[in-house]
Amino acid sequence: MVLRELCFFVWCLSLILQPTLVQANSCVGKEVRKLPEGCTSIVSHQLIVSDVDVQDYLFIANKLRTVETINAGLVIKNIQVADMNLFPELKEVSNPDGHGIIFESNENLYKFSFPKLNRISAGENQVAMIDDKMFYRSFYTPETFESLFRLQWMVSQPTGPGTCKIIFKGVLPEETKEDRTILVAMIIISIFLALSSVFVGFSICKYYETKKNQPDEQEPSINPESLISSQKTPSSLTNTKEQTTSMSTNKSSATSV
Repeated sequence: MVLRELCFFVWCLSLILQPTLVQANSCVGKEVRKLPEGCTSIVSHQLIVSDVDVQDYLFIANKLRTVETINAGLVIKNIQVADMNLFPELKEVSNPDGHGIIFESNENLYKFSFPKLNRISAGENQVAMIDDKMFYRSFYTPETFESLFRLQWMVSQPTGPGTCKIIFKGVLPEETKEDRTILVAMIIISIFLALSSVFVGFSICKYYETKKNQPDEQEPSINPESLISSQKTPSSLTNTKEQTTSMSTNKSSATSV
């Protein structure tokens, strides 16, 4: 009887303390280095992840490894590493008053991952890129394209009142302009070479098809007599002429007698 009452008391106490325990895992959004460890939910303000380099990557990753939901938006700014995987448990990002996820001025970031993210909702755009080279780098870098493609699949889901798309804001850097010019030139050259190959192949096929359809030319028949006559030498022609002259002379002499 006493054991049953003790179990009932523990159960009631757990029900009372459960909201408190849940609240203990909710943290107010701030700069990531000021964030306490063990947070599962970020509320009230944006979570700002900025200036992450190789030296403090593990320190920041340890703070974010338990985060599952972000309710006031996420800012990823000036990341100095090429591959970012700081949110292994993140499932949802929302921000009713602005953009859901903001990428800003990430010069060196090529690849990122949100393996469990399944929902992005925002009052404005779900994903915004501000002065970020990564957007244009995705046109010619497979790793960046794959990362943005997966994120694009997420924002294509109708999960909020905001616009379901990725937007780019800001002035395009000069280096990115040069990269884009090179890319456009390569595309034009590739199209030209492809069309040239098709034209040459079509011309060759057309030539052989026309030649195949033409009737075979018959060789002219050769007359042996004409061949013999054509092979007469100039000397034979001269002897014939002399004989004709001699016969004319003899005829003239007979007439005189």
